[in-house]
Amino acid sequence: MSSSRKSVERGQSITFRVPSDTPDHILKQLTRLKEEERRNFSSRIAQFVMDGVSETLSKDKEMVT
Repeated sequence: MSSSRKSVERGQSITFRVPSDTPDHILKQLTRLKEEERRNFSSRIAQFVMDGVSETLSKDKEMVT
């Protein structure tokens, strides 16, 4: 990794915006999840992100092999 790029560290906060073209049903589900999880909402979102990244890596490996 280039020294000009900053790496992501364990425990680091990452901020992102919900895209403006996000469908209403996804926004409703996120709202429901936020209401249910309350203080654990960011942890649940982080788990979704980690699952998605892991799945993408697995698919990329399948395509290479």
